[in-house]
Amino acid sequence: MKKTIILIVAMAFATTAFSQFGVQVGGNLSTFSGNTTYNKAILGYQIGGIKDFGEWHDRFSIEPGLFLIHKGGRSNSVIHHLNYLQIPVNTNVNFYFGDTRLYMGYGIYVACGLWGSTKIGKESHDISFGKEKDFKRLDFGGQLFLGTQTGRIGGKFTYQPGARAIDRRGVFNSSYMLCLTYLFSDPH
Repeated sequence: MKKTIILIVAMAFATTAFSQFGVQVGGNLSTFSGNTTYNKAILGYQIGGIKDFGEWHDRFSIEPGLFLIHKGGRSNSVIHHLNYLQIPVNTNVNFYFGDTRLYMGYGIYVACGLWGSTKIGKESHDISFGKEKDFKRLDFGGQLFLGTQTGRIGGKFTYQPGARAIDRRGVFNSSYMLCLTYLFSDPH
């Protein structure tokens, strides 16, 4: 047991030595897809942290994160605002041009609904998440992205289609995201 604990601690320090922490902030254009009339986009936000495990290989990296993200959709008179705690895990393919890294890849995400609201005209009411509520609490899906990093500053464009219906009618989240990244340590 003692050897197992020492091995786990050593692996944690080793992976931290070959990784970079950073923050990402940005905006989203989100809508609903599937069986819905709420197919007009709303503007949202995302803020969170990433950890890029990429120093062990120049060409590939793994990048998990933790984000607070705003999604939703609207029709002509009704707007749904949904806020999630989201965990993405991405696989990056990296290309280097001097000090600039261009990367692209794919990933998955799992999100937990935290709070939300529905606005009808000037009236607003809270949304409840749960099995028999307005929206299901769990959302997951995929993502495709393209990004660039120069020094500690970077940018990323992501398309994120949901793969799980978030209500009983067959509605899915769908988002386009643009974000800025800042790494706490110099990547070189």
